[in-house]
Amino acid sequence: MKKIAITGATGFVGNFVANYLESKGYEVRRFGRKKKEGIVSWDITTGKLEAAETFDVVVHCAAHVTDWSSYKEFYNTNVIGTRNVLESFPKATTFIYISSASVYDPTCKEGVIDENTCVGGDELNSYGRTKLLGEIEVKKSSYKSKIILRPHIIYGPNDTAIGPRIKKAIKHNFLIIPGGGKNHISFTHIENLSEAIYLSILRSPSGNSVYNITDVESPVFNEAVEAFKKLNNLNFKNIYIPKIMSFFIAKIFETIYLILNLKKAPPLTPYIVRQMTGDHILDISKAIKELKYSPKRNYKEDFYID
Repeated sequence: MKKIAITGATGFVGNFVANYLESKGYEVRRFGRKKKEGIVSWDITTGKLEAAETFDVVVHCAAHVTDWSSYKEFYNTNVIGTRNVLESFPKATTFIYISSASVYDPTCKEGVIDENTCVGGDELNSYGRTKLLGEIEVKKSSYKSKIILRPHIIYGPNDTAIGPRIKKAIKHNFLIIPGGGKNHISFTHIENLSEAIYLSILRSPSGNSVYNITDVESPVFNEAVEAFKKLNNLNFKNIYIPKIMSFFIAKIFETIYLILNLKKAPPLTPYIVRQMTGDHILDISKAIKELKYSPKRNYKEDFYID
């Protein structure tokens, strides 16, 4: 049975993936920045791991994920950190990099986006830009099999991003939604992503391979909100703000927070507005064909928050 190293194992994605692969019978070693029982403590920004064990597969989940941080912080983790991870396990044959759909140009006019459409662009934020640079580091490495997975809006048990943000937004019994909520949006359940990683290990295609990984359906945003309400027994009111006005408000917040040098993220940023109002569907046909990817989880049945 293959031996697997997982970075970012104390985070939402890394922890779930580690448990999922262990359930499949793999021997898993967890690496994380936080000191916890069962975790090999390693801050990937400080350098490569000396005298690392020998592994067959590396699943790189560690990342700096937020919509409010300096470019330097993003770069140190998502680019230099990725380079350090690549250099730490030279005997592994397969390297799986958890990237993001944020590498796609948010202003792209294409309704359906495959792995070669709308990549990059001047409008990428620091997170998207550095995740794309991280992909480049992976592609130029010497691993036999280099697999890049691009999920979008990951949700599921113990989510530390989407759930808390929604909870905070609806504490006054209403949710502000930029735009009209009529745009289509792709989501990725954490179990679907974990299954894609498992299938990537099984297939281990040679060379560079890039796959969009989402649920089967890309619902209209309002449909997802209503399903979320029903599953979580909530009855908050939707308040819509036109897209242009939302960008204007987000820019004001952004300017104020930058002037005051506030570390806490503002309640609304241009990045969040783009994420919530973009009418893009990620094409997962390549993953279905080459990895035999068949996502089982979906927003209608599994869009819970803890």
